[in-house]
Amino acid sequence: MWLRLLEKIAYSDRLLEDLDLIGECRDGSNSRGEALNELLDVLDGVKECNEVVTIATTNYVEALDDALIKRPSRFDRIITMLPPDKELRREIVYNLSKRIPLSLAIQDHVVCMTEGCTPAQVQEVVYGLVIQHKSLHDNGKSYRFTAEEVDNVLRRINRRNNEPIGFKKADLYADGRGKGTVYPH
Repeated sequence: MWLRLLEKIAYSDRLLEDLDLIGECRDGSNSRGEALNELLDVLDGVKECNEVVTIATTNYVEALDDALIKRPSRFDRIITMLPPDKELRREIVYNLSKRIPLSLAIQDHVVCMTEGCTPAQVQEVVYGLVIQHKSLHDNGKSYRFTAEEVDNVLRRINRRNNEPIGFKKADLYADGRGKGTVYPH
């Protein structure tokens, strides 16, 4: 399966989402070592591809094999995305509120309680409110959520994850990449 996927990648525009699923460190337990070798061949030009830029995403740079991240010309730039700031979280919640009506007070509470969260995690909190909510008012046109319900959703999500959602300080690099910089400079 992985090799068929890589064959498609070799001959098309390349966006590799969750690179860590193929490119994890070869420490003996990697069952996808053959797929990683195939990917390295594609990135090195063993299979000819002209005028192609490869973009990859991962949430786990530390899990990637050194052959991917330390060899020149495989990936020349690392762009670190920071969690959204308060203003951006407010915009995310506001946009979600177009589909799921939230009072301004609840929007503010969600924004404050999701510091350090990714946009997908903020969305999960709002959707979680709807999933756990018992009743509608105004003939189904609006929800009446409370701050306690927001807190309950966050607790449920955190229990499922066994740790608080959002970025942790350990996720931010000491060399400045945690500031959203592009490497190399």
